[in-house]
Amino acid sequence: MFEPKHDACITQWLDSKKPASVIYVSFDSVASLGKPQMEELAHDLAATNRPFLWEVRASEVDKLPGDFDPGERGVVVAWGDQPAVLAHCAVGCFMSHCGWNSTLEAAARGVIAEMNSCREKSQILNRLEIDSAYK
Repeated sequence: MFEPKHDACITQWLDSKKPASVIYVSFDSVASLGKPQMEELAHDLAATNRPFLWEVRASEVDKLPGDFDPGERGVVVAWGDQPAVLAHCAVGCFMSHCGWNSTLEAAARGVIAEMNSCREKSQILNRLEIDSAYK
């Protein structure tokens, strides 16, 4: 289920997907979701019936539900080159922690971003700024 992949494997997997079809989930190297949030996100990703690429740090793997199986549709990796992943034509949606770098990288590549501002004040302000810009 959890196999760290190198960039070439991620690119090869993305290459096999239709344009704008992949949900990319990454919460940075510092942001952390609670176990109930991780379990809910895992079940929600599985329920979308869409391909997804989810970066889960090795220290967070134990928060995934025991019955979670990404199957053929999903890939769970420990790390990916975020700018390169966002630049790939297969990525159509980016779920992020709302950090400034992630926000700019998604906007610069024209990827729709679902911002989940975890806890940090600056991330909440980033989300408010983004929300007001798109109204």
